[in-house]
Amino acid sequence: MGTRKIHVAVVSAYPPDRGRLSEYAKMLLTSLIKINPNLKITVLADSRLSYSDGPILVRSAWKPDSPASLLKIVKEIIKSKPHLVIFNVHFAVFGKRRISNFIGFLVIYITNLLKKILKFKTITILHNIPEAIKIEVLGLKRTIVNNVGFLLAEKMALSSNVVAVTLKLYAIMLEKRFRKKILHLPHGAWSWSTNTPIKPDDRDVIAFIGYLSPTKDLEVLVNAFKKVKERTTNIKLYIIGSPHPNFPEAISKLVSIRGNGVEILGYTPDEELPRVFRKTLVVVLPYKTATGSSGVLHLVCSAGIPVISVNLPEFRELAKEGAGIILTKMSAEDIANKIQLLIKNKELWYSLSKKSMDFGIKRSWDYVAKELNNIINTVLKH
Repeated sequence: MGTRKIHVAVVSAYPPDRGRLSEYAKMLLTSLIKINPNLKITVLADSRLSYSDGPILVRSAWKPDSPASLLKIVKEIIKSKPHLVIFNVHFAVFGKRRISNFIGFLVIYITNLLKKILKFKTITILHNIPEAIKIEVLGLKRTIVNNVGFLLAEKMALSSNVVAVTLKLYAIMLEKRFRKKILHLPHGAWSWSTNTPIKPDDRDVIAFIGYLSPTKDLEVLVNAFKKVKERTTNIKLYIIGSPHPNFPEAISKLVSIRGNGVEILGYTPDEELPRVFRKTLVVVLPYKTATGSSGVLHLVCSAGIPVISVNLPEFRELAKEGAGIILTKMSAEDIANKIQLLIKNKELWYSLSKKSMDFGIKRSWDYVAKELNNIINTVLKH
């Protein structure tokens, strides 16, 4: 396409919003435009205000849980006249209500109906799929209405020219069910310089990092920590994160667990994380179900921090791919034993730390952005 700018419209949550893939979008798009400065990127975001994020234009286009505003996304796409539209979505990205997310996925379908007329291409980056989530954890049931709704939403997401998912497991499941080629676009890993030797000595923090929601069992983690503290007194548990925007009521979980070595740090900006990482022995992810490829694991891995995670298919895949993970049962006893193993076995800790760092380098945001740029070039040629 010569030197002409390629205009890419991206439908996504975006900072200053937190959660709903906003952090993912910022990291991916910042790396993408660095790799390909010939792109003109407009984010059609859930932001209250329009603003410029460096070379990226962020336009206020929709509000979570506002079906009427979601339909305006189509109008914004038509107005922006892109060469390519990318949808960065999962099944709760448009809000907490099912109707909001269904309409959000309907927008993907409507956009794909218009693509031939308006001569643009489409990509869906899909971060989770209903078949892989234990929806009962989220208070939903496998009713006929829900199953039909999920099926239609998936079909609408898959109407794009290209569909990419962040786990190979999801690609296999979708290809088997819908007979459509699905690409694997790995989640990106953050890069950190903690300015300290990678060693377990003087690391006295067990950390939970992430948004609070029904999918994570802090009670089991706190009980595991109590068992560890009986054997290793000079240890702390940091709870780093805030309630997910879809689950503000999760703040109530924090009230009863503070004290006795448990510290609530709340939301911690990226620039403050290296200070915490220097003290962190291990990050524990007590997930009842996974809702995609773990952003937290990709956040901490290049800092050389091992991860203990519940034995779910998503984490098994990441472990197989080389992440520094110890898999555990969802029980306080088993989690405590795994933590104690890392405290006592320095050789194991070093091994997992190195695996984490290598995994982080392999999955850097620049690498993922290059993969996405290749996908963009391919889809625009056809």
